[in-house]
Amino acid sequence: MQKLQQRAERMARSDANRAEVYEFLRERGRSQLIAAAEEGRVPASSVSSALVDMFGKSVMTAPMMRQFCGLACAAILSEEGFEVDQTGVRVAKDPLFSFGATYRSRSATATETSSLITRIIDTLSEVELREAEALIRARLQTFQ
Repeated sequence: MQKLQQRAERMARSDANRAEVYEFLRERGRSQLIAAAEEGRVPASSVSSALVDMFGKSVMTAPMMRQFCGLACAAILSEEGFEVDQTGVRVAKDPLFSFGATYRSRSATATETSSLITRIIDTLSEVELREAEALIRARLQTFQ
């Protein structure tokens, strides 16, 4: 969860346009993103026209900017208690996005019933997961 926000913030700081887009999404686009997620629509497409109007088509259609928008939307929705439901969802007649992701609300019961080890593993990066895997395999060998 928090890694998404950190990554989005880091990317936003690296480019003035991205910083402005991130600010827009967090402040003015948040309610639209949440409403779209709750309705099972691709949230990024709910703000794409406003992004084009505000920042221009040439800025917004750059591949890195579109990728950043997806990351920023995911970070914002994660803060609001959503998780990715489905990726690669086709978006028709959108000025920026051809594909996107849909989101679902994280279940309160799933969070409450998650074990400590599950919560720890969920926070690890890929490198840390691979290290943990090697440690676990070595430890399991002592039982054989």
